[in-house]
Amino acid sequence: MTQQSKRYSQIGLCQKLMKIHYGLSISCEQMKLFPNNESITVESGEKENQSLHKAASTHTTCYCLVWSIVSFSLKNLNKPEVMLS
Repeated sequence: MTQQSKRYSQIGLCQKLMKIHYGLSISCEQMKLFPNNESITVESGEKENQSLHKAASTHTTCYCLVWSIVSFSLKNLNKPEVMLS
């Protein structure tokens, strides 16, 4: 069986990871802060998720984007009014 691969732009990769992990859909508008959009190749098939993570961890653009969104979410979780509900 031949190894398949998929190409993602950095923005596309970020969108896919955020969808998988957090169920968040991110628009390209929200990603304008990160202009570098070189493409990334990942393996598809069984190892696709693993490949996505590996690609994300080696591309600062994606890491920064994901981290900023996660940090923002955590800050919102720590607000007292959220804790009370």
